[in-house]
Amino acid sequence: MAYDQFEENDQGDASESSDRQPPAKVIATRGSRPTGGLGCALVGIVLILVIILIGVALLLPPFLIGDRLFNTPFAALNQQTPGTSTNGLTLSLAPGTSSNGFGVRLNSTERDVFTGQKDANKADAAWIRMAHAALPSSLTLISPVYEIESQGTAPSAISLTVALPPEANSATTDLYRYDTQDNRWQFIPAHVSADGSQMVARLTTIPDRVGLFDTQRLVPIIGTSVDAGQALSANATQVANVVHPAGLQPNAAGALQGVLPAGIEAAKGYAIVPVIRNFTDPAALDVATLTTLMQNSALRTSHVIRLVEFASSKSYQGISIDYRGLSADQRDNFSAFITELADKLHNANLTLAVVVPFPAQTNGGFDTGAYDWQAIGAAADSLQVLLPLNPQAYADNGAVSSGLRWAVGEVNRARLQVAFSLLSVQETAGSFAPVTYTDALAPLGQVSVKPQGVLAPGTQLRADLNGYTTLFMTLDSSGTPAIKYFAPDGTIAGTMWLTTGTVLAKRLSLINAYHIAGIVALDLSLPGISPDVSSALEAYKVNQPADAQPSALALHWTVMSQGKLVGEASSGPGTPFFFSPDNGSDGVQIGAEIVGARGTFGPVAVRVASATPTPTITPTSTSTPTPTRTPTLTRTPTVIGT
Repeated sequence: MAYDQFEENDQGDASESSDRQPPAKVIATRGSRPTGGLGCALVGIVLILVIILIGVALLLPPFLIGDRLFNTPFAALNQQTPGTSTNGLTLSLAPGTSSNGFGVRLNSTERDVFTGQKDANKADAAWIRMAHAALPSSLTLISPVYEIESQGTAPSAISLTVALPPEANSATTDLYRYDTQDNRWQFIPAHVSADGSQMVARLTTIPDRVGLFDTQRLVPIIGTSVDAGQALSANATQVANVVHPAGLQPNAAGALQGVLPAGIEAAKGYAIVPVIRNFTDPAALDVATLTTLMQNSALRTSHVIRLVEFASSKSYQGISIDYRGLSADQRDNFSAFITELADKLHNANLTLAVVVPFPAQTNGGFDTGAYDWQAIGAAADSLQVLLPLNPQAYADNGAVSSGLRWAVGEVNRARLQVAFSLLSVQETAGSFAPVTYTDALAPLGQVSVKPQGVLAPGTQLRADLNGYTTLFMTLDSSGTPAIKYFAPDGTIAGTMWLTTGTVLAKRLSLINAYHIAGIVALDLSLPGISPDVSSALEAYKVNQPADAQPSALALHWTVMSQGKLVGEASSGPGTPFFFSPDNGSDGVQIGAEIVGARGTFGPVAVRVASATPTPTITPTSTSTPTPTRTPTLTRTPTVIGT
């Protein structure tokens, strides 16, 4: 504009002088140069450059004239218009946030185009090719891929909702983002809406593109732990592919103390990942030492260094951290510790697993206390969630089911494992403790048969169990059989919940429905587990459905004689079994087993008396004295058992 004004003023001055003097006629001669030609050329060049710069500026933010003229305009988001939508995606300001000149433009690429079933346009072909190549094989796109462009100052957080396709399985659906600069797909924490129609997420950064994916079941990780003084059983090595030897604890200086169990060796078909704990007995946690380490950044870093040194000292795949009992005010410190430790372990080509307690369910969802699942899950390679001991937590729509549904929205399910005990459980006054399978059945007692001694044929026998007065509980949807024991005064002494292979198979089926990475069977090497749990783990390992379903408990009585079944009946506990042996055998064996679980009682052998008949005397043709009658022999019975 200044140059135009300058030129106009020049023209005005020239006009005024023309009144006084006629313009001179310029005659070009050889070697002469036109006066003023260079200046005009420079002015023209500068003018063109200015016009170009103005045009470029108009094409760039915040003007974006090209977008305004030829593309979908940006939607301004503010308190009056907090969100915008397209084709199933809604982006809005997160509650409690504001924006300054923030706008977004949403576009979508249909699934058939992304998967190559339809041709992509030239503008999208390049990023589609890169994004498709970077997609993990375990993910299947089930929605459009949504593109998000933004301008202005982004708010501190945004909300995304993506409509679930009608055929989607919400239990196995995840939301992922793709950022062109990183060229990788990343999990976005998101949860299914209350009505089950959408996935809802809150983000603090704007992704380039997002999409919904169905997740496939992975080859499961089956881990087990072995404490100091215990031995890794041969059965465990056949099932587990990760072993967590335990026995080391941190001290107040951040160093490690203790000893690991012997006999766990590399190159035996399983990875070795030692677990560092703040306890030897889970009932006696060392929270004080742990708090000191977490709240002091220098000690925390020193502890990280000691852990990395230990993990690098042998052929370990990595380490696992099981630090329990921290108070909620250490949440940020623990997350910082895990992030720092994960970075250093990854730099050493080692992995990190973190054990966290099962979250407390609240009216608004779940409370994880000192353990920020999103932060830990983003840093560590594995998040291992301790499942409750209470067997009823496995009931339909119970704590485990709802907890897993929430967990896969917080943490990438490919990094999520659950840890649980294989032992049976004793419930006393609302508290739960693991017990061996044998101990869970011991209060039933043994088979008692009356009357005792050698019995005449036809004598009625009464058989029952001589332990506590018991009640077999009705089987609930958890599928866990339970026996309630009563003291002599009629009060409840306790309830034993039996963990059998069938029970475990049902629980694994529930866990498997969420396509998580695997499990940790904490006590697989202990002798007190039911002998049939290994078959359930083997079936889980190869994704084989459970053959049997849990059934109600009952006592099944049998009577055997000379290897043949001669009597049987089923009843509940406290109901005697009656049987009258005949004279076809000199003994019977009476035993019982628990239907719906694994447990046998007896057998008890009972002798039955039988008479030997008098022999017949055959006369001869010669006269002989009358023979003396031989008395009948009565066999003296021997009692085998009572």
